[in-house]
Amino acid sequence: MILGLRTAAYFVTDLEKATRWYTEVLGFDPYFSEPFYVGFNVGEGIKVASVNDPFSNIFGIIENPLFQLPTQN
Repeated sequence: MILGLRTAAYFVTDLEKATRWYTEVLGFDPYFSEPFYVGFNVGEGIKVASVNDPFSNIFGIIENPLFQLPTQN
């Protein structure tokens, strides 16, 4: 059963521009914004972020306190 869209992650090449766009679309500022990490708290404790590490890798991170692994039968 599909319960609906739960998470979406998007790669961006211009973090500053993307931060401005998401701020406008969501209607609020990120809870944290630095050149290496921008994060938005999108509700119910769910946080999404983009991280640029010292090796030029870009990671998308999602913290979802409601997530549960499915049980195995």
